[in-house]
Amino acid sequence: MLICCCALHCEAKPLIDHYRLQKLHAEHPFDVYRQQNIAVVVSGIGALNMAAATAWAAAFFEPARACWINLGVAGHQSLAVGELVVASQISQAGDNHSIYPVPLPKLRLALKPVISHAQPQSSYHDDALCDMEAYAFIHSASRFAPLELCHSLKIISDNAQHKPHRDKAAISQLIHARIDAIAGFAAQLMDLALQHARQKLPAEQLQRFLALAHFTQTQQIQLKKLLLGLRQHDYSLDQSLQSIDRMVDSRQILRQLEQQLHRQSEQL
Repeated sequence: MLICCCALHCEAKPLIDHYRLQKLHAEHPFDVYRQQNIAVVVSGIGALNMAAATAWAAAFFEPARACWINLGVAGHQSLAVGELVVASQISQAGDNHSIYPVPLPKLRLALKPVISHAQPQSSYHDDALCDMEAYAFIHSASRFAPLELCHSLKIISDNAQHKPHRDKAAISQLIHARIDAIAGFAAQLMDLALQHARQKLPAEQLQRFLALAHFTQTQQIQLKKLLLGLRQHDYSLDQSLQSIDRMVDSRQILRQLEQQLHRQSEQL
C-alpha cells in the first residue's frame, strides 16, 4: 500500500485526480482520499500536524507492506520553479540530527538535502531546500516502515527570483506538471515494498546485534529494518557488526547502521 501525506489540499489534488481517489466521508481527524491500495492524507500546515497525520494513518490503515511519500512544495536558492526533487538528507532547523532516506535504485531525479523550519522562509540555505513538514514526516513514518520505503518529494515553488506565495491553483499546477514522474517514483517504491515483505532476517543474526546494547522495543524494530535494508543492498552484516562491535549506545549503533545503508545505496 502507498500512503501519501500532504500538508495542503492543493498539494494533494494532483494525486487525487491522477489516481481517481475518493474521499472517505466517515468522520476522521484528517481528510483522507483512497482507492484500493493508494491513500492520500491531508495533514494541515506544520510539523505537529504532519507528525500527527502520519502516526494516525499508520494506526488507521495498519498496512503490512506500506510505503510512504510526503509530497509538497519547497523553496531553494537557485533551482528552477517546478523542478522535482527527492530529499537525500532531512533535518530540522536548529537540530544537528539528520535522517538519510535511502535513494531508490536507478533514480533519475535530483537529490537534495531538505531543512524543515517552524515558519515559512524567504531566505535559503545554500544547496538545501526549505520546507516545514519533511522532517516531521520522515521521523514519524520511519517508525512504521523501513527507511528505504519512506521518502519526501518536493516541487520547487519559490527561489531567489520568485518569492513564496499562497496561490493554491498555481501550487496544484506545479505538481500536476510532474505527476507522471511522481507516479513512476511511487510505482517503483511500491515494488520495493513488496520485495521487503518477502524478506526475513534470521533470528541468530538479529541477536548478535541486540547483544551489543540495550534496545527499546521501538529501537529493535528500527534495527531489524536497517539490517534488512543492508542485506537487500548486498552489504555484509558481518562487516557491519565489526564496525560497531565497540559501541555500547543503541542510538549510536542505529545512526551508524543508517549511515552505512545510505552509503551503500549511493554506490548502486
